[in-house]
Amino acid sequence: MKDFNRYVALSLRAVLAAAVVMSGCVRPNDHLSLATAPIGAEQPALQWSQMSGPEVSAVSALFSNGSDLFAGTRAGVVFRAINQGEGWTAINAGLPGQSVQSLAAIGPNLFAGTDGGGVFRLINQGENQGERWIAVNSGLTNLFVTALAVSGMNIFAATPGGVFRSSDQGESWTQVGAGLPPNASITSFAAVGPKLFAAAGGVFLSTDQGESWIAVNEGLTNLGVRALAVAGEKLFAGTFGSGVFIADVKQ
Repeated sequence: MKDFNRYVALSLRAVLAAAVVMSGCVRPNDHLSLATAPIGAEQPALQWSQMSGPEVSAVSALFSNGSDLFAGTRAGVVFRAINQGEGWTAINAGLPGQSVQSLAAIGPNLFAGTDGGGVFRLINQGENQGERWIAVNSGLTNLFVTALAVSGMNIFAATPGGVFRSSDQGESWTQVGAGLPPNASITSFAAVGPKLFAAAGGVFLSTDQGESWIAVNEGLTNLGVRALAVAGEKLFAGTFGSGVFIADVKQ
């Protein structure tokens, strides 16, 4: 039981840390430590320490892929750090300078969702030309991308005009989302195996790669869900005004 309680506590702390970063309550250059106190000891407050970069004022998206950490900024620049925070380097060739709202990856392919420019994919042009972002918006009817998610080999983009799915690395997009509220404003996705969850005036679930959605809000007393996160078989929902809710999710 102690091990289980410790697991839940760690999961909650991880989600709360993510919610704090997303809400902008801390400096974007800060690093969050989730060190664990010995079992039975009083849990300390979260401890922060300054990171060496990136040198920007507002980070709007964070994403880790292997040992690389990526930071998208409101200035429209994406930074990459190796070894989880060492040596930040800007990789912004091809980006339009609009806020980077979300980052996601399918294998080695990194995608950026922007506020007005649509979706971009990072490509390597070769040893002499380096990396560059290219727009991959064919089929997107709204270029204000609020969230990205990957489920299997599909990538999903949330926009004010609905949810779009691509199965060819962003080359083409198809609108999906039957069952979502009209003009749903999706602020976050979370994927658990074949299940895809969306925060859109509550939590919605799709089990058919976004084709159809159902509300899964039993016990959720606040539908103002702003952020979703998964730890093991637990789904966490961060709300505006009522803290964090937890639900069991099995693949």
